[in-house]
Amino acid sequence: MARLDESILEFIRRNGPSTPIEVAQRVGVNSIIVTAVLVDAVSQRKLLHSKRKFGSMKLYYLPGQEQALQKRVGATLTPQDRELLNKLMKENVIGEFEVGPNEAAGFSSLEDLVVKFTIDFNGKMFKCWAVPQIGEQKAKEIAMNKLVSKFGGVQKPVQKIEPPVQKDVQPAPQVIKPEVKVQPKPVQKEKSKKPKARQEILPGLGDKFKDNVLEWFEKQNIDVESEKVVKEKKEYELKIKIPTPIGRQTYFVRIINTGKKKVGQSELSEIGMDAITKRTPAIVISRTGFAKNAKKYWEKELKDMVTLVSEEDLE
Repeated sequence: MARLDESILEFIRRNGPSTPIEVAQRVGVNSIIVTAVLVDAVSQRKLLHSKRKFGSMKLYYLPGQEQALQKRVGATLTPQDRELLNKLMKENVIGEFEVGPNEAAGFSSLEDLVVKFTIDFNGKMFKCWAVPQIGEQKAKEIAMNKLVSKFGGVQKPVQKIEPPVQKDVQPAPQVIKPEVKVQPKPVQKEKSKKPKARQEILPGLGDKFKDNVLEWFEKQNIDVESEKVVKEKKEYELKIKIPTPIGRQTYFVRIINTGKKKVGQSELSEIGMDAITKRTPAIVISRTGFAKNAKKYWEKELKDMVTLVSEEDLE
């Protein structure tokens, strides 16, 4: 039995989050026995399992495989799931007291991607969900304010809440989509710092397109924090900070220069899934623009999470 346990754990170590049937098919053991081994491993805290079911089964995974789990969960999201995630991204915290039962059930199925917590308000427990970036303490404060606003009264918590964050820490920014075309801002005395010299960013992208992108960043007062090459001379991904009315918001930018071909639906879908998985809004900048099917898909599924920018928008 110990050998079987090790074989199952090794399979998950190599292949990532898996259902009992997937494990059983590969190790050649009845799925009922595999399920028993997996459940026992969870009880011993060797494994974790997903909240979301794949068919009738959950995914089992090792600590440290959370990102792989989120990718698998993200690949199964329905349009309704994405709508709920977008809503949570905008509000940061949502409680069951402000949504209907169907939406509450929907949020419960997304708990592999979001943070769930409960809060005691005048002796009644409420489930709440939050984006991970803001932290549980700040999420509880926001939820409590919502409860007081909705029901009135003053809450006397049963459990002691951790000390508040320092005064100089600002609330986590909400997702606010940037305007694609804005007038250049007047030159300020102190310019934002850039991590790399202009000539070092986006190597091989093409001088004219590269200049247009970087000038647009300057007009938008955008800071580039990191850069990675997705496809040499064709596709780059940047992590940026962009100003919004409530502070600087983190975005990731995918810059695409693929000859004469326009960005299609499949490429845009992959980027949109990345945005949902990373819980970070995205900007896609394409030198050749976007195909009709990509625009239709964006309008229907990704408009709240992804901003499309063609080269003509940069000028």
